[in-house]
Amino acid sequence: MKALVCFAVAQEKQYFHVRESVHVLVTGMGASAAGCTLARLLEVEHPRLIIAAGFAGGLNPELKLGQMILDDSDLSEHGLNLSGPAALFHGKIHSASKVMVTPFEKASLRKESNADAVDMESSAVRSIARSHRIPMVALRVITDPYNEALPLDFNQFMDTAGSMRYGRLGCHLLRNPSTVSGLIQFQKKLKYAAQQLGETLNSLLDTSA
Repeated sequence: MKALVCFAVAQEKQYFHVRESVHVLVTGMGASAAGCTLARLLEVEHPRLIIAAGFAGGLNPELKLGQMILDDSDLSEHGLNLSGPAALFHGKIHSASKVMVTPFEKASLRKESNADAVDMESSAVRSIARSHRIPMVALRVITDPYNEALPLDFNQFMDTAGSMRYGRLGCHLLRNPSTVSGLIQFQKKLKYAAQQLGETLNSLLDTSA
């Protein structure tokens, strides 16, 4: 196996072209799920490179919807370089224990971490990769810029392991139909972001092959 691409959810990988030299792993949401799922795979596989790919919230005002950010700080330890499109933003991705919902939360995290974007899994993937001495990068696409709130507080619909409780979400939408339109608009943004992620990831892996 030349490369391993880790996605938290299947929606993130829908525009990625699977190829023989790349293994795709859907870990589940959150640090615990990502770390445990990756650790099990690495008991039997040893990829040359691990990519934590998926959605992220923007913390840096420069990052807009659909923009890509690459955190490749670990590659220098291995003497490696990952080339990509000129528009690719190189920066710091912070992993939080919960979804950042409001602009205030994002601004506070930006001030605290000095990060450019936030996800929930990259740090766990990085920790496992380091323990196996495997180069790792995080490649994320912005779904909600720094000044935009999410349509729902998704944290209230997640269990302790970070998985979404869709039954609880469905009940909430039935009781609060006014929130449906905002969620539909957000799903459109996710689809656009997934397209940008797929195109960039395909380009990176084709260039690096």
